[in-house]
Amino acid sequence: MFQEFLRLFAYIVCELLPLGAEGHAGLLEYYFKFSTVTEQSRILCLSSLGLGILIYFYSDCYKLVKELFKGIWLLVIGRGTVHQICTEFKYLNLLISVVGVALASYVYFIFADHVVYSYYLIGAMLIVSGLVLRLSKTFAFIKVDGRLLGYREFFSFFFIQVLGSLPGASRMALMMGGGKFLGVEKKHLIKFVFLSFIPVVFIRLAFNLDSLYTLYSVLYGNMWWFIGLTFSTLLFTTVCVRIFNSVSFYKFYYYLIGLGLWTILDVFFAKRGL
Repeated sequence: MFQEFLRLFAYIVCELLPLGAEGHAGLLEYYFKFSTVTEQSRILCLSSLGLGILIYFYSDCYKLVKELFKGIWLLVIGRGTVHQICTEFKYLNLLISVVGVALASYVYFIFADHVVYSYYLIGAMLIVSGLVLRLSKTFAFIKVDGRLLGYREFFSFFFIQVLGSLPGASRMALMMGGGKFLGVEKKHLIKFVFLSFIPVVFIRLAFNLDSLYTLYSVLYGNMWWFIGLTFSTLLFTTVCVRIFNSVSFYKFYYYLIGLGLWTILDVFFAKRGL
């Protein structure tokens, strides 16, 4: 039972850190013939991830909803334009890009069946994730207000989310690296990356469910697992926020690029019997 918990927790760790859970699950199956993710375990992990992050950032979610209704009210009474209100209210401004990320995730999963799954793709996306993380440390735009997200950030994060949904890609690495490159303030970027992850997780969950009854039966039948994984997600999110704030966070690119190169070379030579 403890080994099963560690297996599920490892999936959550890979999602929260700039590693990529689905890519690592595929590589574990390829190298060790060890199936780490079943439909039931995926539902458990995604549900725990979404709820755990939501609880951790509950105050930010409250402020976001509060500013949304306040902004709508100001528009109704004619106290400002959409641009003025979105510029003044930082959480409302953040929400627009969060919606863009959610739309990107939804669009990807509509066409996900057309994506050709291969270990070459996993390796390539690991390398891309590592390169984005590394290059953002050297190259970055300078914004007058690092907490203001405009049209450029909206469409950039839309594209990054689509890229981050591909097999092998690390969404966290791409989002953090892309946001740093765009000149977004680091603390604001971390908040955005996690808040935008909430709808992404629930959209992924929805595409993995046959019906709401499936969700109910899995969670009710594994209630203690669900509670334990949610609590673990809550604790590990605290650790991740500290890691993301550290200077050494960008060193994850060593691992991503190294693993990506190893995967591509190993598959290449294995197919030739070398």
